[in-house]
Amino acid sequence: RPFLPSLSVSIEPFRMTGNSDRNTLTGFDQLLLCYFKWLYPEASADECSAYIYNNGGSITSRDNIATRLKEMKYTRKRGSTEAHQAFLPRNLLRQYQFWNLPPPLGIHGVPRHELFDVDEAGFGLEDVNRHYGHASKGIRVRKPGNYSRQTKVTVILAVEPGLPWLAPNVLGSTGRPRRWYRINVIENTTAFEFADFMTEVIDDMET
Repeated sequence: RPFLPSLSVSIEPFRMTGNSDRNTLTGFDQLLLCYFKWLYPEASADECSAYIYNNGGSITSRDNIATRLKEMKYTRKRGSTEAHQAFLPRNLLRQYQFWNLPPPLGIHGVPRHELFDVDEAGFGLEDVNRHYGHASKGIRVRKPGNYSRQTKVTVILAVEPGLPWLAPNVLGSTGRPRRWYRINVIENTTAFEFADFMTEVIDDMET
């Protein structure tokens, strides 16, 4: 009986292909698919197929594209929409200056506890009314609506990081940072409204 030494590395079998080479989405077609998905990650399978064909590739089906993307470890996930203005050269320069230059152009070298974040958001209250209720037979369920579909709410919020040397249960510490907010039933925030809010925040921080 021959002696078979134990192998330190486990043997993994090759994938069974039926002794036939892959003939779809290989070589140049695969390169076009990867390039198009890199430029337009939200593109559909039909758009990918059209791009491959218009650039000298072959026509392929949706199933082949989906299978090839899965084999290349591409996963489908929820995407975020970025504003085109964020990628303009001047805005990219401002982003670099903000993170890498000292004041007044950036925040480099400023301790974190001396910074606070301010942002504004707008909301449309469209689906806050309840659609079902109870009433006697033959009587309609009617109630006054709290909001109309044209109601806009603007929220301004400011948050400080907190002082690290304070106890966690003290207001103004990292465990209980102070927050300031203002809610207005208006569509947009004017410069005067925002300046008034910032004055209120600064005065409160100095007291």
